[in-house]
Amino acid sequence: MSPFISRSTANPKLKTAQTTKEMSETTGTTHSTENVLTRTTESNLSTAETKTSPHSNSSEICTDNDCNGFSSVFNSSSRTCQCHCQNFTVGAKCLFGDNYTDVTPGVNQSLPTLNINIIIIINKTFNDSLKNSTSSLYQYYSNIIIKQLTDICKPVAEANFQGVEIIQFMKGSIRAESIVKYEYHNNQSDIDFLNNVVTGQLNKTLHSNLSSLITKALNASTTLDYLNYSEPIKDVSELKPYLMCSISFLGYTKEVIHANTTNGTVRCVGSCARGYSCSGHGQCENRQTGPVCRCFAKTFQFYSGAHCEILERSTGFYAVVFGVTGAALLLLIIIILSIIVCKKNLQLKTLQVSNKQRRWFTLEEDRFNFYNTDLSTKATSEDVIHGRFGRYDFRRSNAESSESLHGRFTSKDPC
Repeated sequence: MSPFISRSTANPKLKTAQTTKEMSETTGTTHSTENVLTRTTESNLSTAETKTSPHSNSSEICTDNDCNGFSSVFNSSSRTCQCHCQNFTVGAKCLFGDNYTDVTPGVNQSLPTLNINIIIIINKTFNDSLKNSTSSLYQYYSNIIIKQLTDICKPVAEANFQGVEIIQFMKGSIRAESIVKYEYHNNQSDIDFLNNVVTGQLNKTLHSNLSSLITKALNASTTLDYLNYSEPIKDVSELKPYLMCSISFLGYTKEVIHANTTNGTVRCVGSCARGYSCSGHGQCENRQTGPVCRCFAKTFQFYSGAHCEILERSTGFYAVVFGVTGAALLLLIIIILSIIVCKKNLQLKTLQVSNKQRRWFTLEEDRFNFYNTDLSTKATSEDVIHGRFGRYDFRRSNAESSESLHGRFTSKDPC
């Protein structure tokens, strides 16, 4: 028997290309079929029960999809249809979610960034066209500054680098304000790297190289006037408001895994992983409607209830109990009857022996003769108390007569 009470085994059905062709001829429409081969990465994907005929064409397609919105694919080796689950869903019909799933940026949101505000003074006369972001002069200065800042800032943390933006050009010679952005990733070690390593390296590189690079590009002397960093994200838990679960099942929450370590990260955790109780008598499953306990079942008992907290006995259990009890009682009755019969037989034998010992003798048999012995003398009072001893003569007795007389004790000669 399965260790669980029940589980749906419905699977996508197969339809051969030949059947499709027959349907096309009937309906007057055309259908294109192809042999679908795929490699599924789902570890516990069970194969469909519906199989094609061994004589069917080599080209099959899966129809009547019942894979929770996901596609079903045909496995040519097993000749069965299998659900191709994605997005952290598992099971034969993609009905269950993994305990731990990834997070993605929220709708119309992006992860926070480390912003570095930079102001450079270019020793040239300010032109009012620099106030217009569409002017050619604005674009000229912008492109040069963006290129120089990108060449300096991107190699420091290329995976996090988001780009450079020109905020504005201001008077005072030409004061160019810009922002360099680095995105925080969902990992505590990455956050620490941006806050400690990147800022330190940029501070040193910008002060030593930026002015000379822009001076050469613009053919004008430049000075780094201002460098400031935005308030950083210090802990990975601060990223929660910017993230959402990648799976749309109920019961998932954003949690920090490996908190207070450099490996800390935010992930979506299902109710089963957070300790949804099945009382130790079932398996918790994350479903679209929330966590569900799939209760264990054995041959003679099973569990039920929302948390598998109710123990119930099957009819087979009671059949076995009554059967064993009945057999034990029958055996006990047989043993008791056997003992009674044995006792009766023993008493009967004892009675028969007792009757033989108590049988009546004839008068002649009751008469004692002491011929051929030395006990012919009259017994004294002392002999009555202590008994008498004598000797019997076999030879003399046998010589007297070949026939025994009634009431006389005769013994055969042992010799």
